[in-house]
Amino acid sequence: MRMSTPGRPRVPVGADVDPHTAAWWLISLLAGRSFRTAVAPDGATMEAELTEPALRSLLPERH
Repeated sequence: MRMSTPGRPRVPVGADVDPHTAAWWLISLLAGRSFRTAVAPDGATMEAELTEPALRSLLPERH
């Protein structure tokens, strides 16, 4: 499966990732952003630390 957004390149999703589960997980991660930035002392750093591994986990493994 490939995930894409209008105007952005398509990104392959790892074969071991269930697309529906990945979509709900990503939506949940994004929905919590405003809460985390409101309550975390350094919200921008926390978002970067959460986003990088989240996106990496969705991509296929590189060999």
